[in-house]
Amino acid sequence: MKTIWSKTATEAFDVIIDYVAEDSEAAAEKLVDVIHEKVAGLRAFPSLYKTGRVAGTREMSVGNYIVVYSVTDDLITVNTVLHGAQQYP
Repeated sequence: MKTIWSKTATEAFDVIIDYVAEDSEAAAEKLVDVIHEKVAGLRAFPSLYKTGRVAGTREMSVGNYIVVYSVTDDLITVNTVLHGAQQYP
């Protein structure tokens, strides 16, 4: 199963990482590693996480962050990444 990141997800993730890096480069690097590791794990268990608030999506919590993704037959698409305190959708 292949995983791709949408442009929206990539941009949102970059903003989050830049914000975290303002306080701590090490924390930002750790967050990048943890989220990428969790997203990679979706290949084995794409339905592991709860049904999303938007139809056709699922939501994976990673610390204070939520990775919103969708699954088709052979593709996982990361739709966005947001802080748990953000209004969504």
